[in-house]
Amino acid sequence: MSNPFNLKVGSIIHEMESNIDHRVIYENSDCFVTILIHSPYGKAVINEWYSEMIRNLLENREIVIHEPKYDKVFDEDNLSLKEKKLYLRNKDIVEVVRKAYGPCYFNLANRKKKPCIQELSKKYEITSKSVLYIVKSYLMSGLDSFSLLPKSGKKSKLNLNYEKKTGRPPMFEAGMPLTNELREIFDDCCKHYLSGREKSYSTTYDWMLTKYFTVRVEMQSEDGVIIRQKLLPIDQRPTQNQMETYIRNNTSTKERSICKTSKREYRNNERMLRADNLCNVQGPGDLFEMDEVEMDVSIVSEADQTKVIGVLLYMQW
Repeated sequence: MSNPFNLKVGSIIHEMESNIDHRVIYENSDCFVTILIHSPYGKAVINEWYSEMIRNLLENREIVIHEPKYDKVFDEDNLSLKEKKLYLRNKDIVEVVRKAYGPCYFNLANRKKKPCIQELSKKYEITSKSVLYIVKSYLMSGLDSFSLLPKSGKKSKLNLNYEKKTGRPPMFEAGMPLTNELREIFDDCCKHYLSGREKSYSTTYDWMLTKYFTVRVEMQSEDGVIIRQKLLPIDQRPTQNQMETYIRNNTSTKERSICKTSKREYRNNERMLRADNLCNVQGPGDLFEMDEVEMDVSIVSEADQTKVIGVLLYMQW
């Protein structure tokens, strides 16, 4: 039977009621093999799906199919020596496991001994859990090579030199490409922005332009030589949006919140609340709170009127 659902390797089958996703890792006419998408540290869950079952689930709106997206690309030549070594190691691991357990990987999800995993563990001097983590991350990504990059390789942009400004095309020529020199300037802007609560993005941007993107201009006048500071042309200085994006990407939300308030205020406002005012309340009148107040009438001892023995409270609901 042909594939009428346009399912392919990398597609996602989303279960509506349970809100879980399955990634297709193998397809063969009438049969599809998926792996449950969850934490790679958990157990691999491999399932089989047949066309008739998928058709019924789609008609009952119990599942939804999402197309695969491989929008994350990288250049292997731009990786550092350490990152490239880890990438080639991970690539070899998934290739060896594919030959041993692929293309359906059913034996990868059972409890039987896996000599292939043990051999890879000894070969690269890493734990068996690390080997399985690499393989499961690769399968859950839809066999995407980007998942084989180390975390530092996925985020590192220090070795990338742009010839054009990235981001949305501007309405007019503004901004400049992100180079290593500009990154050093933006790092200085991060320190300036975090130096006090009165520093805003606008004041930080003005400070940056004054310090790094002005030139000294001497003008001859009747009174003599006048020296002024002139901004560089708009295409020779970064935009405020470039600076703000860099600051947000290279500082944490916690750092920015603390520097604009205080550690005590951040702790009070951002701490995790374990409950609310309705916790353990069964209904109206079940729980109430009253502050301590001084009462006009007190109950005293009949034998010794100088001794207060309690306060009478009468509440009617």
